Amino acid sequence: TAVSQMLESISLANVALFLIAISIYFTSFAYAVPLVYFNKEQRILNALKSSFMVFYYNILPLSVYGIICALLMVLSMLLSLLPLLILIPICYISLFVY
Repeated sequence: TAVSQMLESISLANVALFLIAISIYFTSFAYAVPLVYFNKEQRILNALKSSFMVFYYNILPLSVYGIICALLMVLSMLLSLLPLLILIPICYISLFVY
């Protein structure tokens, strides 16, 4: 079938490359928008660099935060995913509070 052919064509290197690319994207843009909005940062490259450095210097606390959010999301699967309606906005907002 088409699904099995697609799954066979995916290699571990492609998955690793995708995860690295999406991680760089997320770390660059996560705090860039608040920096531009609240600090009136005019240079986008400075905002992206600052956002990336925030993640670089706080990798351990943000990893613990991510693990806690992931565990809460897994627990919400037991309750038919209804808690995600509350959990996802709280996790997203609390990312900026730290």
